Amino acid sequence: MNRSSRIIAVAFLSALLLSSGLSAQEQALWGELEPGPYPIGFETIEKYDYTRTFRSGKDYFGNPTDDQTARQIQICIWYPAAEPQSMTEMVYAEYAFPFPDDPDFIGLLSGLQTRELQFMLPIMGNDRAAVQNAMDFRLRAVRGAGHQEGTFPVIIYHPDAGSGYAENVVMCEFLASHGFIVATSPALGAATLAVAGLHDLEACARDREFVAGQLRDYPNADGDRVGLLGHGAGGITALVHQMRNAGVDAVATIQGAYLSPELAEVTFENPFFRPTSMGVPMLQIFADLEGAITLDVFDSLRYCDRLSVSLSGVEPSELLVYGHMSAALVDTAGTGQDATGHEAACRYVANFFKAHLVGDSAAQAFLDRTPEENQYAQEFMNLARAAGEDVPPTAGQFLEIIQNYTVEQAMELVEKFDLANPAAPILPEANLNALGYQFLQRGNTDDALPIFKMTVNAYPNSANAHDSYAEACMSNGDNEMALQLYEKALGLLATDSTLTPAFREVLETGIPDRIERLKELISGSQESDTEEEQ
Repeated sequence: MNRSSRIIAVAFLSALLLSSGLSAQEQALWGELEPGPYPIGFETIEKYDYTRTFRSGKDYFGNPTDDQTARQIQICIWYPAAEPQSMTEMVYAEYAFPFPDDPDFIGLLSGLQTRELQFMLPIMGNDRAAVQNAMDFRLRAVRGAGHQEGTFPVIIYHPDAGSGYAENVVMCEFLASHGFIVATSPALGAATLAVAGLHDLEACARDREFVAGQLRDYPNADGDRVGLLGHGAGGITALVHQMRNAGVDAVATIQGAYLSPELAEVTFENPFFRPTSMGVPMLQIFADLEGAITLDVFDSLRYCDRLSVSLSGVEPSELLVYGHMSAALVDTAGTGQDATGHEAACRYVANFFKAHLVGDSAAQAFLDRTPEENQYAQEFMNLARAAGEDVPPTAGQFLEIIQNYTVEQAMELVEKFDLANPAAPILPEANLNALGYQFLQRGNTDDALPIFKMTVNAYPNSANAHDSYAEACMSNGDNEMALQLYEKALGLLATDSTLTPAFREVLETGIPDRIERLKELISGSQESDTEEEQ
């Protein structure tokens, strides 16, 4: 970013903050929410991900620019703070433009600020004065406050694609006041500010993973207790984040974009979306828009304990800080949205993470109660619970079970989870075949046989699978079974397209010889049995 651009950006920020003086409204965005036992601190950290580029460093004509090529990630962190000394709580304008310590971030953050203001405008009834007035709202965090002693679980927030990271700033502050360190970064596409496709969602997911990695060394952060919280498109990236990071312990979503029938299809198309990898508790909260949502994605997550909280008569924006803003600015914006949905969402999210990251029994009791018992009218809120099914092993875990435990235990899992299903076998044929031969070559036929049998069941059209199983049966003295398998293998050779020409020739030559040999052995054995009977 050149010097003149920086001056313009700073001037714009100064104009924005001038409206946020002593007249700032006192914590109206918190509504009836009561903060937890901790004061709230806030800070930003600017980092570069040098494994990815956001700009090329050259213009269209190949001329060098002053742009930073590494991907810029501003990490925004709320944390339990020590009691601030003579410090002023932040106003929303400071969240709309979290001024960086690194001036090279000013250009990026100016673009993000513009995007958020454009997002807020229709929510505020297209009233620009209302948007400007919204910057005056005072919140509870104190920028740069000292850190509270002790260690605290970490929550990584995944924001939506089009709004600012502060869309749920009250919820993030609320969580910090209850003893969580909450961190996020703005939503950025792969190469532009826009998040529009799968590649952009992947960039967002990786950004949050980068944030989680940076929090490992953050003061007082307990990196062994990690939760994810996603809104909108961030609900999709939060799921992906967990599915490829075993260290995540719980996931909550607010109006996840996967509730849209169109975006549900996009979610299922994501190569990193693997429901079998989602075995941790999940909470989803959403405004129940009749006929406009699908629960297909949520229902596919059948291996985790799930709690679904649906709110009727509530608009999606009312689950965010923007609903509070429009309600508080009713005279200006004229929308008058209720804050009840947002406050309910904050309480359920906080109790969810307390229950699953802290082990708080009172929080678990809150989740287990009916809405009426939690002082919410039944017609306003509905809860649905589903217990997670047992999780099938991954391919890696299956191999570990065979190598570190017993083949018998592994075969019990094969039967329980149908891991030899030809439609989706747990391991490729080559891996299963090699595993069987490892045991066979050690003289452990008893363990080799069930593995070869599993291979045949998983790959019923494989000539090689039948050939290998036949060899194991022959080694075990079961010549009749071996003969049946070799004859089956010979019949499959004509249709097995997985064989290389060279290996096909080996089987075509070898199998008939073994069939003839087995027939002779079986015939000889039968004659011997007849002579003994006589």
